[in-house]
Amino acid sequence: MSGARDAGDAGEASAASAGFDAVPVARAANAYVKSVEGHRTGRAFLVE
Repeated sequence: MSGARDAGDAGEASAASAGFDAVPVARAANAYVKSVEGHRTGRAFLVE
């Protein structure tokens, strides 16, 4: 697939995330699941 990235690219920021530090996908996914399925549904969570 063109443009596919592997885990080694996790430290690279893209234009879509300008102004934000990159975080591992698993960490971002866990924050998303927590915001959707947790008792604080819809809240924004800081991912560090």
